[in-house]
Amino acid sequence: MTSPLYISEASPAKIRGALVSTNNLLITFGQFLSYLLNLAFTKVPGTWRWMLGAAGLPALLQFLLIIFLPESPRWLFRKVPASTLDSGFSDLTRWSAREIAEEEGEAAAA
Repeated sequence: MTSPLYISEASPAKIRGALVSTNNLLITFGQFLSYLLNLAFTKVPGTWRWMLGAAGLPALLQFLLIIFLPESPRWLFRKVPASTLDSGFSDLTRWSAREIAEEEGEAAAA
């Protein structure tokens, strides 16, 4: 749930749907690979332990890496004063605070 939300907040409107769809496609592909991995573990002693451990490692890795993600530009736009946004945005994204403000204004108008 967190990944599609972050992707949708940190991406421009033009490619937002493609990025979220790609994320969902990769999740489905990962589930398919986990089925194949579980199939490989069916003849190993302690089968369910290996299956559970193999499924837990990617989830643990993702949890640890999410901690290091920067705040999304939309979160910064809502929480940080506008006068300080343009200087810090170059570190996070190619979009300026003005572009995000215009996009937010269009969303509010709709």
